[in-house]
Amino acid sequence: MPLNLRQMEVFRAVMRTGSITAAARMLNVSQPSVSEILRYAEDRCGFQLFEREKGRLRPTHYADKLIDGVERVFEQVDKVNGTVEELKAERNDVLNIGCTYSLSISLVPKILSDFDLRHPKISPRIIVERRAESVAKINSGLLDGAISFLSDRYSEMEFHTIAEKPLHLICARSHPLAQSDRVSVRDLKDERFIGYLPYLLLQKRIDALFGQHGLSVRPTLEVEQIAQAWQLVQSGRGISIVDSFCNFQVFFPDVVTVEIVGAPKISLELLVKKGKPQSPALKLLIQKLTSISSEL
Repeated sequence: MPLNLRQMEVFRAVMRTGSITAAARMLNVSQPSVSEILRYAEDRCGFQLFEREKGRLRPTHYADKLIDGVERVFEQVDKVNGTVEELKAERNDVLNIGCTYSLSISLVPKILSDFDLRHPKISPRIIVERRAESVAKINSGLLDGAISFLSDRYSEMEFHTIAEKPLHLICARSHPLAQSDRVSVRDLKDERFIGYLPYLLLQKRIDALFGQHGLSVRPTLEVEQIAQAWQLVQSGRGISIVDSFCNFQVFFPDVVTVEIVGAPKISLELLVKKGKPQSPALKLLIQKLTSISSEL
């Protein structure tokens, strides 16, 4: 029959002190309690742990072999107790949040800095990752969550909608379309268009938008990052369609945004692991993000 933790604790104390009296003092219990627990431990083991010799207890061959394993058990107990103390002191309230490069230099720092000001004991960290890499790291526990838009519907993820906004046009301030408050998709059909790599969900949404009007879009340039599209538009290389969350006008002041009639809305979302217990810090972040739609 296996030893329980209390019996191992008494055995360890006797090994360290060499006597029942000293072990009882170390554990702050009575001598008869130590003697009784030690006797039960020997009964469970089926062999003698100590030999009595001139008022002291001398470990047997079996005790010498057993003590290393018992010490390793209590090393783990100490680690667990250390974790408990860290949780009580809130020293581990670090939130690792993944996001794409475009969101990392536009919207996410603002969101998380506001959250940090309201909750100074929680430290958010922004980790730049592609969406698929963020999901993999959420699954492995390296990330607490990820802020993303146009995400695939990963079955193992739970999605919390932060906001929904339509796609819009960006063009140079000197471009004729910049004079309009709203444009139609047909207004864009003969323009030099800066698109995205074909496998990106943003490009697929743009293709679908043009397809609804019986049109197809043939980009003259294809980029991977939304920030690259803004830069090329400012350089006069063409127009582009972007999301409403990654606004780079502070970096590219000669670019303007124009509403597109009938443009689809896309969702900005927080992705977390489905079914995984959420820390108090993550619950606070979810509560904050799902209540700020009007601020974005």
